[in-house]
Amino acid sequence: MMLSIQNATLLRQRIPLLTRIDFALLAGTCVALLGENGSGKSSLLHALADAEPGHLHWRGGDIAWGIPPTKDLTVRARYRSLSRQRIEAPLGLTVHDVLALASDHPGVAIQRWQLEDLAPRRTETLSGGQLQRLELARSWSQIQDQCGVWMLDEPFNMLDLRWQDGLGRLMSEHCQQGGSVLFSVHDLGRARQYAHGVLMLGEGCQLAFGGLDLLERHDLLARVYGLPVHHEAWL
Repeated sequence: MMLSIQNATLLRQRIPLLTRIDFALLAGTCVALLGENGSGKSSLLHALADAEPGHLHWRGGDIAWGIPPTKDLTVRARYRSLSRQRIEAPLGLTVHDVLALASDHPGVAIQRWQLEDLAPRRTETLSGGQLQRLELARSWSQIQDQCGVWMLDEPFNMLDLRWQDGLGRLMSEHCQQGGSVLFSVHDLGRARQYAHGVLMLGEGCQLAFGGLDLLERHDLLARVYGLPVHHEAWL
């Protein structure tokens, strides 16, 4: 078990964002996080990654990670990482510098993500897609020593076709090696292609968690996306 959450509520400051959060992330599995814009996908990922301390909080329930208990953020970072949707280039750093801060073996990520030509470049000179690939490589390399939980916030958005496929292969590879992946996505085809299960958010709560057969539930998809049950998108 990489992560288990039972009947927890996520709050921003003191305001509930999501209720009835209840799911488990097993080693070797990939779960697609689904929901319309503003449903809380990014907030959930940020909370799980401790990316907004002091802003996002859990109330009630039981949250357990499959690692020895520790308050050391450096140790936690080796077991869970987040690739953010909104990326700001760290001024003055090269691609190599960013990866060296994430891992003791930056060369592995540079080779695996084919960043050799970009390694000496400063991050502020990268295109949006190149910066996205660097963010993915950074989050990937951060957890490779422990093969931990890799969380991705709409990771396919800015990638070209070659790297959309490459990302999918790396996600599958990470799971095959015993890690786990939780990624938010709007494209149901991507969910079917790469995920083993789905976690659905909507109406301020978790609506469902289970296998890919949930994607055939048009009534459920209608609640997730606020569309009619017989909308052409489900056909």
